[in-house]
Amino acid sequence: MNKQKIILDSDPGHDDAIAIMLAGKSPSIDLLGISVISGNQTIEKTTINALNVCQYLDLPVKVYQGCGQPIVRRLFQNAADIHGKTGLDGPAFTTLTRKKEEKNSVNFIIDTLMSSDGDIMLVPTGPMTNIAMAMRMEPRIIPKIKRIVFMGGSYQNGNVTPAAEFNIISDAEAAYIVCTSGVPLTMVGLDVTRKVLCLPSVVERMSKHTTSAAGLFTDLMKFLIKPRRKCSAGRAARFTILSPWRRLLIQLCSRRSTCTWTWT
Repeated sequence: MNKQKIILDSDPGHDDAIAIMLAGKSPSIDLLGISVISGNQTIEKTTINALNVCQYLDLPVKVYQGCGQPIVRRLFQNAADIHGKTGLDGPAFTTLTRKKEEKNSVNFIIDTLMSSDGDIMLVPTGPMTNIAMAMRMEPRIIPKIKRIVFMGGSYQNGNVTPAAEFNIISDAEAAYIVCTSGVPLTMVGLDVTRKVLCLPSVVERMSKHTTSAAGLFTDLMKFLIKPRRKCSAGRAARFTILSPWRRLLIQLCSRRSTCTWTWT
């Protein structure tokens, strides 16, 4: 089987952790590396979270730390109200021994694409600062990108303001650079991801398995599925279902999904 090469650019995050799990374990994906960005928590915390997930699942994939703030605007928020103080509250990880790579995410993206044959997809599941910086630093990478499959935006309502979605508003200038680059794009917005639900019954079913991946999935989802008093828009809410958005992007890249999908 020919594996699809991808670089996962993420800000773990519970749903990002599931994306790492799916990409790292998929037989149809060649995960070249994880490029970390701030978003759900600070860059220091999201990097530790990516390393913890890779160590826990024994994934032989390198982790690169990227940008800790937007290109232009000040870093104005994170998602600690959803993902907790660490950005990955819930699971109990052992002492972290895995180390991040010395190379920055932006340089990793540039070097990997420049040495490629144009067969790599970029999969950003958070703010697109790393990718935008790479495009600005080395524009020759742009025709080398096969496609960018990103989680961001919304055809309908936002989740930060009535119109704005978290990943885009966190670095709107970066999103503009990426979306006007000319690279083929697949946008997976909130209106799509909100249809990909993880019900409590799914979590309960997964909890009966004894694999490390099933255990991590269960711990992640049990934290997110707890009743909450606040949602991202500040309204009172109780979540009985959740949408692990990032898993949808990995399924689309691997083509091993139940979706009907047409590349345009």
